[in-house]
Amino acid sequence: MYAWTGCQRWVAVATAVVVVSSIQVAAAPPAAALPALHMVITRNEGSFNQVNPKSAEANCPPGTLVVGGGGEIQGRQDWRFKLTGMEPKGAQGLKPSRFVASAVASSHSDPNQQDELWSLLAYALCVDAAAMQPYQIVSHTSLKTSGVFMSDAVRCLIPGTVAYSAGGLAPDPWGGFGLQMVRTSGPLDIGRATVRAAGNSVSTPWSMTTYVVCGPRKDGIAAYGNIVDGSWGSLQCPAAQQIHGAGGGLGLSDGGFTWLRNLFPNQNGLSMFVQMTASGPDSQTLAHATCAARTS
Repeated sequence: MYAWTGCQRWVAVATAVVVVSSIQVAAAPPAAALPALHMVITRNEGSFNQVNPKSAEANCPPGTLVVGGGGEIQGRQDWRFKLTGMEPKGAQGLKPSRFVASAVASSHSDPNQQDELWSLLAYALCVDAAAMQPYQIVSHTSLKTSGVFMSDAVRCLIPGTVAYSAGGLAPDPWGGFGLQMVRTSGPLDIGRATVRAAGNSVSTPWSMTTYVVCGPRKDGIAAYGNIVDGSWGSLQCPAAQQIHGAGGGLGLSDGGFTWLRNLFPNQNGLSMFVQMTASGPDSQTLAHATCAARTS
């Protein structure tokens, strides 16, 4: 494991983005340290079934805000199951702050194939709202492309804030696209995401959405990465620190026919896990996390 100081294809210069939506909570004096995280897990439909595609929400408790989360597909280890959405959401009406995960079971030849039983879990990492000020969730929808791959980024806007976690959303929930990577940058100024089509061509131009959760730089928050050979990896935060955002996947270039299957923080709040549907061209997977001092 290493702190982000630069690493070959995994690091690139941030590009300019246009913010199209954001959710901001009124500023309040920050507490001295972040309180313990509250992790929430929900299971779609409550059981394994053939519903396709799936979406699951993990809601934060009252008085808390989402800083990160994840999604986990349970079922046969099949390349057809991939994550299509990892979305941090602010409170909207009666809906609390939450993390939404989306996934699909698809085939290159038949995107609507539904012959497997599977389930989807969503994870939310939540902290006390009073300790996370100023706070903002920023999203960016990219320009459309006719290619099969896209990489995009979105920047924290409030001075003094840093990226706690990132998210992404692919178009076409019926399996035409999937996420290949979601993570913050090493300097914690942006969130990144990449999307890849399920085929060698696309019929119509498409766009993707990238998210970043921004909050105060405090408690020694930093980004860590672990590049491993193969299709899965994990990362544990340094001693006396806990995870505040889980990320990872492939690099900033097209990884071919492989997508994120699982990306989530572990329930002990100290580590995370990432799994691709198959090994990429260079057989490497990045496990990435933002970690800050433990307070419990």
